[in-house]
Amino acid sequence: MGKGGESNQNGHNKDNDLKPTVTIDNTNVKRNITHYIAVFTWIGWLSFYLIFTCSVPFLYLYAKNVLIGISSLIFLSAILPIDRKLQPKWAYAIGTWCMKKASEYFHVKVIVEDVEKIKTMGPAVFALEPHDVLPLSIFAFNDCLNGLPGQKCLGCITSACFSVPLMRHIYTWVNAFSVDKKSLVKMLSTGISPVLCPGGVQEVTLMENDNECVLYLNKRLGFVKLALQFGVPLVPCFSFGLRDSFSYWVPKGKFVHKIARTIGFLPMIFFGLFGLPMGPAKPCNYTNVIGKPIIVPKIADPTEEELKKYHAIFVKELTLLFEKYKHDYGMGGVTLRIV
Repeated sequence: MGKGGESNQNGHNKDNDLKPTVTIDNTNVKRNITHYIAVFTWIGWLSFYLIFTCSVPFLYLYAKNVLIGISSLIFLSAILPIDRKLQPKWAYAIGTWCMKKASEYFHVKVIVEDVEKIKTMGPAVFALEPHDVLPLSIFAFNDCLNGLPGQKCLGCITSACFSVPLMRHIYTWVNAFSVDKKSLVKMLSTGISPVLCPGGVQEVTLMENDNECVLYLNKRLGFVKLALQFGVPLVPCFSFGLRDSFSYWVPKGKFVHKIARTIGFLPMIFFGLFGLPMGPAKPCNYTNVIGKPIIVPKIADPTEEELKKYHAIFVKELTLLFEKYKHDYGMGGVTLRIV
């Protein structure tokens, strides 16, 4: 049995119903220029490269020194290591500043269903849904924001983000990690709780209308297997407000979906702040609801039946979480569908 005490047949601890605890609430923060700068620094690199690429002919003709300077910076970032032990203290200070400002920019609110259990249960696997265009709300789990008392969490994202110059260093500085199996195992082995979006990029291909939230979970058993192998709680989490981040167009077709699975993200067009193509997200409100931990046994080599048992419990609890809060956070008319 994993940490956290006894569990009933639904996977919950035998605790009395507790009043949810709000651990972060930035809903009333007034945005200013520093918030926009921080968000551009964190997630503005796709629009930066788009603008830079389009500007190369002009810079070559009229501002060669600027072109050389930017190109040199990109080259340096491409070759300099992103080993966390080699990063200077000021780099992590920039990352912390970006996260705190982003928390205010997105008016982040974090609601924890059972904060006492979260404090005392030890490491866990936090599974956050939905993915949407970009699962930006995962950053609200960052340690510097103190949204989950007693937990050291690291947000896990596609490894593609650590291949793009400049972006790779910024994501390292904000303490993001790759979602590959090696990183997840290392985190749990050292007492760190990984936060991941199990539905992944496949959910982007299913974004067809605003009246439905489709989660690609039926074939996703890996995160459940990870929790069982380490005997750590599995925590369902739902994020409200992501759909307001971007306007978008999603290409369809099996070939496009195959590309998405291969490279870790979906080639698509989206428009963010100020209508910028591939730009950082528009100012909106993110509310993350952290469900009650699902206590699981430690099983070194779980069978498919065991995986499906706890997967079904997770899906049920995540659905209940969505239904409980959707009317309060702008999704009252939205239907949840699991595929």
